[in-house]
Amino acid sequence: MLVEKGETFQILAENIPVGLALINVEGEYRYLNPKFREMFGYDLTDIPDGKAWFEKAYPDPEYRRLVVDTWIKDFELFKPGEKKPWVFRVSCKDGTAKTIHFMPVQLASGEILIAYEDITQLAKAREALEENETKLRLLYEKSVDPIFIFDGRSYIDCNEAAVRIMGCTSKEELLRYHPLEISPEYQPDGELSRVKGDKVMERAKREGSNRFEWLHRSVDGRDFWVEISVTTIPFGDTKPLMYVVWRDITERKKTEKELKDSEERYRNMFDNIPFPTFVYDFESLKIVDVNTFAVRSYGYSREELLGMTLKDLKPDEDVPSLLAHLSKPDPSQERVPWRHRLKDGTIIDVEITGHALQFPGKNYRIFLANDVTEIRKAGAALKFTQFAVDNAAVGVLWISGKGQVIYGNDEICRLLDYTREELRGKTIYELDASSSGEMWMNNSKRTVDRTPESVETVFRTKRGKLFPVEIAGNYMEYEGEGYICAIIQDITGRKITEESLKKREFELKIESSRLEEANTALKVLLKHRDDDKKELEEKLMANIKALVFPYIDKMRKGRLDPGQVSYVDIVERNLNEILSPFLQKMSMKYSNFTPTEIQVANFIKAGKTSKEIAQIMNVSTGTIDTHRNNIRSKLNLNGKKLNLRAYLISMG
Repeated sequence: MLVEKGETFQILAENIPVGLALINVEGEYRYLNPKFREMFGYDLTDIPDGKAWFEKAYPDPEYRRLVVDTWIKDFELFKPGEKKPWVFRVSCKDGTAKTIHFMPVQLASGEILIAYEDITQLAKAREALEENETKLRLLYEKSVDPIFIFDGRSYIDCNEAAVRIMGCTSKEELLRYHPLEISPEYQPDGELSRVKGDKVMERAKREGSNRFEWLHRSVDGRDFWVEISVTTIPFGDTKPLMYVVWRDITERKKTEKELKDSEERYRNMFDNIPFPTFVYDFESLKIVDVNTFAVRSYGYSREELLGMTLKDLKPDEDVPSLLAHLSKPDPSQERVPWRHRLKDGTIIDVEITGHALQFPGKNYRIFLANDVTEIRKAGAALKFTQFAVDNAAVGVLWISGKGQVIYGNDEICRLLDYTREELRGKTIYELDASSSGEMWMNNSKRTVDRTPESVETVFRTKRGKLFPVEIAGNYMEYEGEGYICAIIQDITGRKITEESLKKREFELKIESSRLEEANTALKVLLKHRDDDKKELEEKLMANIKALVFPYIDKMRKGRLDPGQVSYVDIVERNLNEILSPFLQKMSMKYSNFTPTEIQVANFIKAGKTSKEIAQIMNVSTGTIDTHRNNIRSKLNLNGKKLNLRAYLISMG
């Protein structure tokens, strides 16, 4: 009987799907089953005793100490038949690490039987689950959209966005309100909020989800529109909860004249996937199902797509690579780029994500086709932009908030005589020879606070050479970090030109000042000359008229023989020729006078009477009176009590 039991134990130990080890009271390993050797790779020659096991299974001294301490602590209280389960990370013989669930049992003989279960995948799954739960909680709490959990009667939880949109100070304050208390009595369509609310929530319960628009009212009385998505979440036999998401659509409603209802609001999960989605038979590659987005994106009708295979979606030249990919052990687990052909012949780039579907007797696969054509074009455009920046004719620097150079293009490297590797890591304070770190940071703050402006400074090259530059800076944020994009231009040539212009401008100012002084002096001299000339002319005319012409008149009145009369005429004519230039100037004052009227006017100014003038000019007194009247008329003196001689003298 004992032999049979021993054989039975051996058969079980040899075939049990967990590792087994038997350790005697001296700590020596007496037995290792096949699963143990398969699991860890060690046999009795590798681990004859516990010391060898601890050294090989836990090579890290600190972790080994933790494991040993745990064993010692638990074995002090260990009783026969009692189990002490542990979970430790074990290093295998091939260098891999596994998470192992230890289940030691002390036998009545004092020996210890240990079962080893490999839970590496389970541990990874648990860690991933915990990480996902943390992420989902963060997404819930930090979502920009208000989110509520509704138990059918009241809200039992909400996120921060919900507190903000309702104008509350805390979650506790908001959760005290019933949904109808934060809604107006009537909705804009005239239906009672209470009645309409029951309808939409009942529909959510019945159909599993609902989406609708609702007018809410904040605690301070402000009405606002939200789009509400309600999803029913079942919890076994307990009453289901509802996951309620608000999206503030107040601004959208202001710009819309009519409410817009989406006919596809209540699609099933498959049709709601926002990517073209296909289900196909892995053996025949025949497409067995598609969603609405696939129909819309590819241009085929649903019936046309269901009559096609995966090969029909591919350009002919891509079919061999498709078949090669599908021949891999599990091709659906890979995220791969492909090309698809639309009904109109357009070739698009798509990224495929898929996995296997479990159907009885069917080997189906599902995949999502994300059109990345524009993304790839954008990537190409980004590469071109990078090329353009790298090869720009001006220097470009990316500078961190701490003043460290993150990037420099070819031109700035050429100007500063650094390689890109040398330039990266330099600070702007090392490059800018004319401003301190504090000054640069102040300029950076001004760049953030207002429209960027250009500044001039002096840069220092790798060899210490200084040269002037103009910098135009622009502040921007990328992934939460602030940066300054600085455009740098070498303005050495411009500075030389400016200095030359300043020097020339200074010389011109001096020359202009000297010319102004000379011009002023010349004007004074010319004025004096004109005044002297005028005075000389007037004196000459006055002297001849006063000292010469009266005697000529007397000579004419005397008894002269014909020869003497001729001499007198000659003298008078020559004197008139001498005075003719001066008389021409006078004629400008009397531009509408006849020559005879000008001569009469001069005699009147000289104080001659009409009789004296008539004798001098050998005409009658009546003729002179006629000339007098014409002169008064042309001077607009008729009817005015003005002395003609006094008026002529006033004219100069």
